[in-house]
Amino acid sequence: MLADSFAVGLYAWAVMSNHTHVVLRIDSGLPEQWSDEEVARRWARLDRTLAVVTESHVEQRVRRVIDQPERLAELRRRLGSLSWFMRFLNDRGGFRQHSGNNPHAEAPCPGDAAALPS
Repeated sequence: MLADSFAVGLYAWAVMSNHTHVVLRIDSGLPEQWSDEEVARRWARLDRTLAVVTESHVEQRVRRVIDQPERLAELRRRLGSLSWFMRFLNDRGGFRQHSGNNPHAEAPCPGDAAALPS
């Protein structure tokens, strides 16, 4: 579902105990070809947990953004962004691990979206 929302071709992946490997191709220009409705719907299907987003919730989210051109432009950029794809992948995959004796510390996460430009 994650790859279906973003402008990516996902070719292979491997999930390890504390990280993941992905082979993908991002097409950052593809979202420019999508209608505003499609952009809103693709973004509305995303969730930062593994929970399934119900169709009624998707419809509510679409209605909230469909008449906001600036917000749609931002979502369009995000759906064509490797940084945003990895942000969702890391959040959904639960790859942010605690390190050492400090349960509040996060282990370094190579490719962490916070270190990448949005």
